[in-house]
Amino acid sequence: MAQLYEEGIKKRVDDEKNIHVRISLSELCRGRVKLIESGSRGSTVKGTFKIESYPGDDPIDVASRLLNELSPE
Repeated sequence: MAQLYEEGIKKRVDDEKNIHVRISLSELCRGRVKLIESGSRGSTVKGTFKIESYPGDDPIDVASRLLNELSPE
């Protein structure tokens, strides 16, 4: 999760309030989640998650709060 914050969540959210991630498959098989860039070589797992936000909510803020709640750190 720290890597996601360093890169910026806004960079991974599209206009339709979806957050996009790519995870290394080899790291995932080892039980670790490691985000990678789209141009990286190797097997990846792609994920797209819809951010539920309401009028007046900033989707980036909603995603940040959710990730803070999920993060064990």
